[in-house]
Amino acid sequence: MSSYTDLPTTGETEDAVINWRFDQLSTLGFNDVEAVLLAYSDLDLHLTRTLIARGCPPDLAVKIAL
Repeated sequence: MSSYTDLPTTGETEDAVINWRFDQLSTLGFNDVEAVLLAYSDLDLHLTRTLIARGCPPDLAVKIAL
């Protein structure tokens, strides 16, 4: 059984989320610079992913999802 001291700190958790978002955005075809900027933004990743899957160009999907 783990204690609360075993949980990651807020900074580590935020870093993990940003890294995951970067990976997801890279998979969607964004270059590294775009993926980093979008990973730190308020972009709705789920909406972006859905729009792109339905044929929306990535740049338009980002404009809609921001």
